[in-house]
Amino acid sequence: MSLLTACAPDDDLEIDDRDKFIGTWTCNDNGSTSGASTYTVTVERVGDNDSIRLKNFYNLLPSNSVIGRVSGSSISLPQQLSDGWNINGSGSFSNNGFSISYTAVDGSTVDNGTAVYSK
Repeated sequence: MSLLTACAPDDDLEIDDRDKFIGTWTCNDNGSTSGASTYTVTVERVGDNDSIRLKNFYNLLPSNSVIGRVSGSSISLPQQLSDGWNINGSGSFSNNGFSISYTAVDGSTVDNGTAVYSK
């Protein structure tokens, strides 16, 4: 009597959708009231398995950050407060970078913009 076993691919391997967003990025930002600017943003995993933290989003200094949610290649920034700005937005990852269209409101100023991230 002999026992035969077969090797099968490990179906339990999960790919973390956040992986492609993690790292330090150069952000080319263009806001409707803030204008064009370039700065560095660091993205890291945080909390739940779909959450990321974007440090220095909207050039609000590295000590300030916003939380994003990742699903596949899409990212969303739910309404949140950072350094006195109410921020929300959404975007996607493609071609080794990502972009986010956002709205930032500080009470009197509404800034609609697009931030493009590259390495």
